[in-house]
Amino acid sequence: MSFEVVPIDKPTDMNAIIGQAHFIKTVEDLHEALAGVSPHLRFGLAFCEASSARLVRRSGNDDELTGLAAANALAIGAGHAFVILLREGYPINVMNPLKAVPEVCTVFCATANQVDVLVAVTERGRGIIGVIDGLPPVGIEQESDVADRHSLLRAIGYKLLRHPSTPQATDACLRHGQAKTEA
Repeated sequence: MSFEVVPIDKPTDMNAIIGQAHFIKTVEDLHEALAGVSPHLRFGLAFCEASSARLVRRSGNDDELTGLAAANALAIGAGHAFVILLREGYPINVMNPLKAVPEVCTVFCATANQVDVLVAVTERGRGIIGVIDGLPPVGIEQESDVADRHSLLRAIGYKLLRHPSTPQATDACLRHGQAKTEA
């Protein structure tokens, strides 16, 4: 057995989801799950067959993303692996519909970071054993980092603002350019 590191080739403004499924209809089911999330979502996906024709099956609504997903899936070359590339949407918006697809066994990552895929190679074939997603941490967050994280999540709409009369909410609004509203 040997190991390979396969870097995912994608622009920095693109999100990647890498996983494993188990049936040829995976491509169509993943496509339907993604298309049902938003008419604005741009995506391409590819799936590595593990038997019969053993082709990289592909689909999507954006030719560039579909081509990149297919090229990345071929580079990984692991049976039943899939690669999804997204624009104009985020993994958090599509993860539950993707995980609800009956063929999906595992999602290794869903990220905008640069990703390396760790592939084990045997005489029988190739398999994903994990991913390197982004960079290692440089420390443990301090209270100011906690406040910044809370503020960011509210500024981008993923969490509700605290009551505007609290100092934390006022500070958070000011740091991210939001006007303080009166209750």
